[in-house]
Amino acid sequence: MQIITYHELKDKTDLFLLWAKSFGWLCTPKQMDHWVKTDERLIGTPVGVCAIIDGNLAGFVGIMEIPTRNKHGDTEIVGGIWAVSTRPMYARRGVGGYLLEAAEKHFRSKGIRLSLLTTSRTLISYRGYVSFGYREIEKVNSYAHYYKIPQRSAKADPFPPGPKGKAPKLDLEQILSNFDRYARNHCGFTNRLIGALKEQQQMGYFESRYSTVQDDGHLLSSSQMGSLSVWEIIAFKQKTARELIQRAVELSTAGVYVRYVFDPLVAATLEKMSFRKDPGSYGVLMAKPLAGVTIDDIYDDTFLWSSADFF
Repeated sequence: MQIITYHELKDKTDLFLLWAKSFGWLCTPKQMDHWVKTDERLIGTPVGVCAIIDGNLAGFVGIMEIPTRNKHGDTEIVGGIWAVSTRPMYARRGVGGYLLEAAEKHFRSKGIRLSLLTTSRTLISYRGYVSFGYREIEKVNSYAHYYKIPQRSAKADPFPPGPKGKAPKLDLEQILSNFDRYARNHCGFTNRLIGALKEQQQMGYFESRYSTVQDDGHLLSSSQMGSLSVWEIIAFKQKTARELIQRAVELSTAGVYVRYVFDPLVAATLEKMSFRKDPGSYGVLMAKPLAGVTIDDIYDDTFLWSSADFF
């Protein structure tokens, strides 16, 4: 097995197949090359490591270098593991483990003290990450999820068409400003970057026609079968929180699902507006110390992470 970087992989066509088979992500080499040049978390990094067996691409582990804020208020660059995937014909041959070790070796060479990844407890890979020393960040597990299916007419179309017309352009700079304002007294994923935010929008995590941005808050959502999947709500006034939540209900033609609610004001408003609350999630953020530290040495209980910063 040969391990090379993303940049050293001459023909990247098989990455399209690998990612499609692994998690249904249809990303072409041209699209990936665009993000390599615009996503600040990828610029100047190896982007990822690839396993080559008998001349074939056997697996991939992505590498990001993500700025966070530690509990002392300083910038803490952490390693981000993403798009971990193994080609089915090479499964159970340790490909993922070798690539994960190579990614962590890169992080250590840069003096990075912490490696993080997002995954689901429902995936086989979850147990593998635990065996490699990754543990869940419990603060993220404390974020509740909220949902509501508004009453509709019995004759209403169960699959109604979405809104028509040209989608409005979102003010991404205002989204950054709102988030920076909210996150100023937190540690963790507080250093949101414009290139990374654009990538999240291009990947469809939130769509402009289902999102709203104001000076004192915002709603970031996408649509699936008429229901709204809300990735982030931030509000600085209860009136704004109510307006944004009501906007989500109006934009939805089916249900509304609000994930990982970290803002207490938004959480309280959702409950007042008769949303149902459910704690925890199968989706988790996991961390592994790389340099003789614990996560408590780096962050405290003000740790912040939003699903809008998913990687």
